[in-house]
Amino acid sequence: MINVGTHDVITRRIRIRPGPGSPGSEPDGVWVNGDAYNVIFDHCSISWAVDENLTASYGAHDVTIQWCIISQALCEAGHSKGWHSMGLMFSSSNDDQSQPQNLCVDPPVRDHLVPSAFPMPSITTLSALDAYDKVLTNAGVTVPVRDAVDNAVVQSVQNNLGGVIDDPSDVGGWPTLAAGTPLADTDHDLDAR
Repeated sequence: MINVGTHDVITRRIRIRPGPGSPGSEPDGVWVNGDAYNVIFDHCSISWAVDENLTASYGAHDVTIQWCIISQALCEAGHSKGWHSMGLMFSSSNDDQSQPQNLCVDPPVRDHLVPSAFPMPSITTLSALDAYDKVLTNAGVTVPVRDAVDNAVVQSVQNNLGGVIDDPSDVGGWPTLAAGTPLADTDHDLDAR
């Protein structure tokens, strides 16, 4: 599990697949919490957690998840609540249950709300079909190559298949990954060690 409890963190191109834990454990894949902010997950593949694959809660804010594959949370894998397959969860501190669910801003920071949106630069948009193709081609860890797990997830989306799993072995288990060749240290930052 990766636990982010600080600020200015970029996590890029890693696979996070904890699998079922020991009896009584309920591992998340990623947990972003507390005072965490300015956190980016980019081109990551996150799957096979017992609780949530990725959770951002308890005060975490300004969290960006882009070009990630978040898939196959484990259903009957020993969670204390029983059936519990959860992909992604964002929540506020909702210890204070007196606020309606549609108010997702904690009371201490509501004075930062503005009456109208700030002007935004123009953005490039894609049609739904173009976005679908682009996401299926580029999401997840694709460098140096996509692994068998993500390939299977993409194929299940393309073929309208899929289902809920209880254990990584239900979909072939952890793949064997080639070590690859590290890139050259062109800026020589490793020489300082």
